[in-house]
Amino acid sequence: MKMHKLNLKLLIFILSVITSFFVYGQNKNNINLIIMINDEIITNSLSLTFSQNMSKEEYKVNYYPGIEIANNDIFKENSVLNFNYQGFDNNQNIKTYNYSIPLNKGLFSDTNYLIIKISNLDVKKYKKMYCKSKDDYVVEFKNRRYYQDIARCK
Repeated sequence: MKMHKLNLKLLIFILSVITSFFVYGQNKNNINLIIMINDEIITNSLSLTFSQNMSKEEYKVNYYPGIEIANNDIFKENSVLNFNYQGFDNNQNIKTYNYSIPLNKGLFSDTNYLIIKISNLDVKKYKKMYCKSKDDYVVEFKNRRYYQDIARCK
């Protein structure tokens, strides 16, 4: 009887260890996404579309801060993040911004988070800060292994 209880406890222990590895293995490929625009974390919902130019495949997500995005096949190649955002311009007028942000496949490998920081250059503060840029906005990325910083002016 004692041997039977020992085998049962050992079996339960082994099953719980295997289950924990299985659960951990499913979650480790998810990436928490945070989008910042003009130094503010975006807290309202956004409709994001990740797309690939080559395969025309799309992955749509409703964004909220820290959303876990499954690291699926679309992120194994370079992709583009597209979304619209309503914010304020330099004169405090409401403006719709259209973003199309190229994403290198390396941004999603070996990390559990990605921070996308966007600075709109129609806001005077950022126009001075990033005076060399000819675009409407600049984008910086940060994840566990990578930080891309844009050259700033004095």
